[in-house]
Amino acid sequence: MRARKIKGIPGVAFGGRTLNGVHRFRWRTLVPLASLYLLLFLVVALSAEGVELDIPSMAPEGENVLPENTTFAAECLLPWNDLITKTGWVLGAPLVTQSERWGEILRVDFKIPGEDLSPLVNRLICWRTPAGNLQLNVAIGQKVPPLGKPN
Repeated sequence: MRARKIKGIPGVAFGGRTLNGVHRFRWRTLVPLASLYLLLFLVVALSAEGVELDIPSMAPEGENVLPENTTFAAECLLPWNDLITKTGWVLGAPLVTQSERWGEILRVDFKIPGEDLSPLVNRLICWRTPAGNLQLNVAIGQKVPPLGKPN
């Protein structure tokens, strides 16, 4: 008896059977594989739940309050002016602090029109990375004391 050559993609070995030289999909292989992917996704998602982000804290802790630094505040908020204008966010008074680790940090509380999350607080936080780039964190509905009332 002569061995029959199976057609397929050169260099790729199929785990399923072939019919007339064409690979036939096996549903019994898909179910365990999909279950494995779902389990892997759940493990990764659950393990990331308690991960701390490497960003300044929501509330100023052990930082020195600086006199109003409008240049730094304006520079931080410049990329977000369109979003703030379009959404109608109402910004509170900016608070600029100096952190030993993060340098200057801008924090601004804001209200979203039509959304009252009291006693939770919405806050923008801006700081400069060691490379000199500005980073902005938008936090909505945080359990932190308010910085001040929106203007």
